[in-house]
Amino acid sequence: MYRHQAFRVHDDARAYDLLAQVGLVHLVVDDGGTLRSSPLPVLADRATCTLVFHVARANPISQVAPGSSALVLATGPHAYVSPRDYPNDYGTKVVPTWDYLSVEFAGQVEVVTDPEELLALVSSLTDHHEQSMASPWSVGEADPGHLTALLGAITGIVVDVATIDLTVKLSQNRPDAVRHHIATWLEQRGEAAVAEHMAAWR
Repeated sequence: MYRHQAFRVHDDARAYDLLAQVGLVHLVVDDGGTLRSSPLPVLADRATCTLVFHVARANPISQVAPGSSALVLATGPHAYVSPRDYPNDYGTKVVPTWDYLSVEFAGQVEVVTDPEELLALVSSLTDHHEQSMASPWSVGEADPGHLTALLGAITGIVVDVATIDLTVKLSQNRPDAVRHHIATWLEQRGEAAVAEHMAAWR
């Protein structure tokens, strides 16, 4: 992923935080020279530097060979920045741009097919994504026969993370007063999430 030097951030903890906030990411794998991609919910295990997924066996990405290269792409809040968003006296040497947060995890694939390991994987994913619910649902509540059938129809994919590339492009190449002005206009346009990140990353 190309990253302008001004927007490169070396902060793995924040990269994982962004991944957790996004939840649904794109997994891209090199399947013998053919690139395959799928949007998938993810569970990040920071302690082991792994990203955990499950896919339907009908999905071609499930046939990826162990050890294949993988990219996991996540884009956080983003917003269009118009030249009109700059202060009136800032000048005419500005053009439209886009402010955003994005992270790319690269690594190698492990494939999980053992039923007990799959059950643990799916349970962990479910618990992670249910934790914000008022009354969290657990895999143990599913009909056992139905659950067994579903486990036979999925494959687990684990990406062992080798590198993390975090890009934070929030107009930080502009003076603080200008960034504040842009953030104010973005918030008024309904882009509060981007405006909040601009303030947090100052």
